[in-house]
Amino acid sequence: MLNSYRRGETEKVKDTRNRSLRALACFVVSFVFLATTACGYQTVPTEPLSPSPIYTVPSRSEIERSFPEETTAPIGVYGDAGLTEALASFRESNYQGTILILKDGVILYEDYSGFSDVEREVLCASEITYEIGWITRQFTAVGIMRLIEEGLLDPDAPLSDYIPEYAYADQMTIRMLLTMTSGIPDYLDDTIADRPYTEGLLRSGLTRENTLSTIDAFGTLDVSFATVLEKVQAMPLDFEPGTSFAISDTGYVFLAEIIARVSQIPYIHYMQKNILTPAGLDTASFSASSDTAVGYVAEGALQYRSPVTPLVADGGLRMSAKDLLKWMQAVRDRQLISAGNWELMLTPGEFSYGMGFTVMPDGSLLEKSDVGGFSSTLAYVPSADLMVIILLNRNSETRWSDPVLQTVFDYYGIAEEEEVPED
Repeated sequence: MLNSYRRGETEKVKDTRNRSLRALACFVVSFVFLATTACGYQTVPTEPLSPSPIYTVPSRSEIERSFPEETTAPIGVYGDAGLTEALASFRESNYQGTILILKDGVILYEDYSGFSDVEREVLCASEITYEIGWITRQFTAVGIMRLIEEGLLDPDAPLSDYIPEYAYADQMTIRMLLTMTSGIPDYLDDTIADRPYTEGLLRSGLTRENTLSTIDAFGTLDVSFATVLEKVQAMPLDFEPGTSFAISDTGYVFLAEIIARVSQIPYIHYMQKNILTPAGLDTASFSASSDTAVGYVAEGALQYRSPVTPLVADGGLRMSAKDLLKWMQAVRDRQLISAGNWELMLTPGEFSYGMGFTVMPDGSLLEKSDVGGFSSTLAYVPSADLMVIILLNRNSETRWSDPVLQTVFDYYGIAEEEEVPED
């Protein structure tokens, strides 16, 4: 089932010549880029990588495609030699994506490695966008807060004022949806948007028919409000609203429906007009573009192409790493909504969750998302003026980003205080 990457001698000659030409082109582009943009940085040369240990299981719809035998050396700007050395080992592992680290307002580490599209041999680069998964909830929550500021929503009114057709709507509020304390069951349980389920699936073997079929099926999941409502309508609540905490993406599907009903504008249009464009996020979109990376579900050195995510308000945004950095700067600077409402959103509740944001007791923000073929990590530590963004188009059975983030925290003397609520 695996592509063995073996080609005839003629093709090998062509491949060698083509790789040489590409390597020369990459060298010239990298030289110009560093010469024009890295003034003031100490750039650290990158040694060429050995042949990639990653093998891509061909998608059954594209079984005849061939796959590259080697990755390319990572490219980027490395302004802190000590940090670069601390992260050196990670850059030589199964890494496809982007790492961006901002310290004291300066990008000190910007790295792009591997292929954004393995089959087409498209490299990861600054313009590549990634599905950011659960980080999308932050944007939806700010959209709701905009409507609250305009006097169009009451966060403490019963949900039945806005979605009267839901059986338990009179028992909960919009605030409970935002803070994951509603008790509504998560409609994404037992899909590859459910981390524990995905881990169990991959432990059974990536190349098993059931595993591949489950990955493929994710792309056809119906996430419309009507379908999600129908699914949870007959299900009991997980707990009495307001008494406990559990991640529920259903609540964020409901919030998107509320935005559409109250604003009388489709959710995606409302978000583009009132949140994404005002924040200056030029690459942000709820649909894939030619610059959007292909996602892969991975087990060890094997990976399989994942379908495009069907999610929207709970996990459907795509953007570049630099636009996600720009978003975190907007959060830091309290843009888009009032400072008072930002404080309300970013005040951690009993379960280290604010409104759409995972908030540590010291005020740090830490989001981890593993959905479909993408893995995203975002950290903002105000006390250290540190932002870390890790966007990968490879979602594996273990979180590759966790030891990377811990290494960055250790380098700057920051302790990760507690576990992030798990999806």
